[in-house]
Amino acid sequence: MGKSLEKIITSNNEKVVAIIDNEEDFFKQRGNFLKSDLAFEFSTPATAYKNLIHCFDNNIPVVCGTTGWLEKLPEIKLLCADEKKTLLYAPNFSIGMNVFMNITAKLTHLISQFGLYDISISETHHIHKKDIPSGTAIALQNIIKDNITDSNNTKNEIPITSIREGEIVGEHNIYYKSDVDIITFSHSAISREAFVSGAFLAAKWLLTTKKTGFFEFKDILGE
Repeated sequence: MGKSLEKIITSNNEKVVAIIDNEEDFFKQRGNFLKSDLAFEFSTPATAYKNLIHCFDNNIPVVCGTTGWLEKLPEIKLLCADEKKTLLYAPNFSIGMNVFMNITAKLTHLISQFGLYDISISETHHIHKKDIPSGTAIALQNIIKDNITDSNNTKNEIPITSIREGEIVGEHNIYYKSDVDIITFSHSAISREAFVSGAFLAAKWLLTTKKTGFFEFKDILGE
């Protein structure tokens, strides 16, 4: 993602002033880092929180797509609210996936009123992905839970099946299964460029709106 982001930034006549690969880089490149109008944070679950704090300490807005660290998200949201820090977080920056999430909410709201369907999720990614299940699958799970309309529906456990295979960019499937039919709703990422273009769009949105606080991709879509 870092190399792909560098490519799209420079191809749009913008400048990359610092590339941070480890803790020491924050200090070695501090001068350049402080010139940043915005930072992209695509690292690892173990380093994402600390990277965000480095950016917040220097009042640099952040677009973050790292998953697997969300136990710290409530604390980050408080910093955004109380100290006017700026973060746009999304577990998936594909524009198509975010539309997929929007439709998932509406489909779940519609179909769950009947109380007839078991709902489950499967996700498949490349063997290098560290977090299981994927952050996108967890986000879909939460969207489904939030949009189940029948409060008496006992079929609201949303299991996730995770597969790590080859170099698959990302596949997510949602199954709505009753005794008489199955609805399958799917999204497959063909190229990581889908995430890069969405992240760059998010950056432009933050810099244009000049808002502070915590944001999600749905804010860009105007939901």
